[in-house]
Amino acid sequence: MEPEDIVRMAEKMGANEAEVFWIKDVSTEISVEKNEVDFGGGGASTGYAVRVLRDGRIGFSYFSEKDVETALESALKLSKLGKKIDGYSFLSDDEYPVIEGIYSDRIVNYSPEEGLENLKEMVDSAREIRRDIIVPEGGIKYGYSEYYVYNSHGTYAEGKESFIGGGLYAILQDKGVSNGSSTRVSHKPDIDFSAIGKEASEIAIKTNGAKNLEKSGEMDVLFMRNAIKQILEFTTVVQLYGNRAHRGESPYRPDILGKEIAAKGLNLYDDQTNPLGLYSAPSDDEGRASRKLPLIEDGVLRNFMFDSVSAKEFGAESTGNGMRTGPRFRTPRDSSPPETVARNIVLEFPDVKSIDSLISEMDRGIVVYSVLGAHTSNVVSGDISLNSTGLLYVENGGIKYPVSSAMIGGNSVELLKNIIAIGDDERPLPASMGGFSFIIPSILVKGMNVA
Repeated sequence: MEPEDIVRMAEKMGANEAEVFWIKDVSTEISVEKNEVDFGGGGASTGYAVRVLRDGRIGFSYFSEKDVETALESALKLSKLGKKIDGYSFLSDDEYPVIEGIYSDRIVNYSPEEGLENLKEMVDSAREIRRDIIVPEGGIKYGYSEYYVYNSHGTYAEGKESFIGGGLYAILQDKGVSNGSSTRVSHKPDIDFSAIGKEASEIAIKTNGAKNLEKSGEMDVLFMRNAIKQILEFTTVVQLYGNRAHRGESPYRPDILGKEIAAKGLNLYDDQTNPLGLYSAPSDDEGRASRKLPLIEDGVLRNFMFDSVSAKEFGAESTGNGMRTGPRFRTPRDSSPPETVARNIVLEFPDVKSIDSLISEMDRGIVVYSVLGAHTSNVVSGDISLNSTGLLYVENGGIKYPVSSAMIGGNSVELLKNIIAIGDDERPLPASMGGFSFIIPSILVKGMNVA
């Protein structure tokens, strides 16, 4: 059934307005366990979702094409339970950006044999570093998706993207047990899979033979890409959602827009059209045109992120962040209504240096590859208390010894103010839980408590 037909049917059944969302996902996944291929699978799914607006209230339902009428009846019934939003209307947009480089026929036609070869390349490269390296888990996933959004205003947005990603976890049991991990993702078939395995093994080797931290206290911390991504995902990013800011659920309030909140020179964007971003598309899932949204510019708070409903509720404008929250590699996007979700978070800072240079500038500190407990951070205050294993202790600009584990305490608001420099190792990475991505480097921060 054509989207126009679904919308017209909803209107005939009593909706003042209607919106239909369609998405198709095709993917293949191959995993490894204990150095051997463990599982291979894949499939295709197609789904629809509809929102209806009646008397200022929204109802939602998702369905297969044969269940259109039933789904519309359900959405209209559920609209009676929805919160009344005076003056709300579905979006009207008619100019969408063209984003080159996010769709590749090469990946669409990728074969399982090629995927298996990529996986083998990751595992072999990890074990070439040291033959006693064990790969307990890892895998690759590739495929493509396409979508459209259509509503009563005649708004029609569509897009398609391909994706491929690989990740590997390496363990070394020598002088104790150490581990390392590495992930790379792309829209194009340009991933160096051997580099994934090598990086994971090299981290495991560097952190082997770890001992307790000899002296705790305040020190510099070099958060490698994956670690800082985990922290920002559960603090800064969600703190910049407009509904949280207006409800007092964030340290950043609407009345501090235009004021300095971070180190001078720090830029943080939600770049929805960046070809490296995993969630780049011509529009969001409501049909709002994508854009490069400045959140923090030169340390100054510029914008919050909004979907169309929260924007109307708080007197703002939708910022292209109305996303159906099923993230890549997780639940289907047609099964939930849009809400405010970041898309591609990009962090920039003027002082960019190699990782070796960043370490050489540390009088006393630690290098952190990953953290545990970022999801328990206090979003309202920004307080964070993290556990990390497999660290490196640095003194007078040199790595002295690996550290078995440490607790890192601080505050996400202060973290942004205390950035010293960033690495030249920027890379796209998927968020751990939320349906968005980062394009992020490693970050050197001063003055965190480590014990």
